[in-house]
Amino acid sequence: MDDPRPDLKDDNVEWDWFLKRAYDMNQDLAYILHGFRCSGLRLYKIRIGYVMRPEFNKDSLWQNQKEYDIDKNKWLVKYQQEIINLLNKLGG
Repeated sequence: MDDPRPDLKDDNVEWDWFLKRAYDMNQDLAYILHGFRCSGLRLYKIRIGYVMRPEFNKDSLWQNQKEYDIDKNKWLVKYQQEIINLLNKLGG
């Protein structure tokens, strides 16, 4: 599964890796992450690894953190440990 947002070049390589590994782990999770990426979710390198953060702009589904949190709680929280494991692997 490839990054559906190659226009977001700063984390395109990371999303390709992330989605492929998610698909190998859990196809439902991979499709959910794919949708979140389409909606403007980004991967950011921080000192201890990677984190996922939404963008809030004209190209994003969400206008603010509250809107994102509603979707995050509905779709991502149940996969929290799997996502953490993927982020840890991505971080090295």
